[in-house]
Amino acid sequence: MRIKPLLSLFTGAVTLLASTVLAAGGSSAATVPDCARDLLPTLPGSIGTTVDAGDPGGRYQVGRSEDASGRYRLVRWTGDQPADLGPLDASVPTGAGYNGDVIGNAPAGDGWQGWRWRQGVRTALPTPAGFAGATAEAINDSGVIAGTAYDADGWNTRAVVWSANNQVRVLSAPTGFNNVKAADIDFDGTVAGTAEDWDVPNAHLRQQETVRWSAAGAIDRVNQTGSSAKAIFNGQIAADVAGRPWVFFGYPTYDEVAVAATGPVRDIAVNSIRTMVLLGDRYNLQLVDIDRGPQRLPVEDPAVSGGAATVVTGDLKVYGTDFARGLRTPVRWTCN
Repeated sequence: MRIKPLLSLFTGAVTLLASTVLAAGGSSAATVPDCARDLLPTLPGSIGTTVDAGDPGGRYQVGRSEDASGRYRLVRWTGDQPADLGPLDASVPTGAGYNGDVIGNAPAGDGWQGWRWRQGVRTALPTPAGFAGATAEAINDSGVIAGTAYDADGWNTRAVVWSANNQVRVLSAPTGFNNVKAADIDFDGTVAGTAEDWDVPNAHLRQQETVRWSAAGAIDRVNQTGSSAKAIFNGQIAADVAGRPWVFFGYPTYDEVAVAATGPVRDIAVNSIRTMVLLGDRYNLQLVDIDRGPQRLPVEDPAVSGGAATVVTGDLKVYGTDFARGLRTPVRWTCN
């Protein structure tokens, strides 16, 4: 379920914070060159390939490769080299770990079931007791997976984690919230997600906020102004607040910074001195340095076909897909 326009109660606070733009000396950030675009190699016989996920260290990227018969294979790039990891059917990969594990989701009954691919074997992740299904959303460098379990009608969800040996644990929900979802997991096991309070009979979203869980499972409320968490890296949480990207810094209290660009947040990365947010719809892809401003991620046909950017690494490489000419072409952008 997507964000509903319920933020009128928070307009004043959001407007005040949105006036803050991080730029050197308080001035507007200078325009920086577009990121350089390169095509990634594909599997033999592929007629279309997407990059769907990857690890923030940049070693592995994963996606789907379609052949002329309409069958899909799981492809994993190590550096620039693609490898065929086996049939996907209707599954979708959602993450890659530093150790080469790949996670994803497969249709199961009326819903989905998460899975892990490890050393040539794909294993279904157990659904916790009392739930109808569960999806795997992100994996960290220890092999711990974060995801979301849901009941039969889909209105009641809980964030979950699977250990490196696939043992599942349901995370707590803040009082009064019935729809709680995991978005990402940090290197230390911290999970970032979104808690929602739905009036189910009237299909009305009453409240939405960003939350985090420690590796031990303790929950705290990061931002209560209608925000939706998208990614976490090195303790920094990227979120969408009323259609605008924000970054939350610090723990146990958080500083909130509006990013000087617009578009849905997709991922976050940090290096030793900067924080980068990947955002935009398919016609306006950007990598935004919150200190210096955005760099455009060029695609072949931005006005009609566009593209998708799915992963940003700590060394400022972005991976995604170009949709020009009715094709799906895997690409890598190298940014400054």
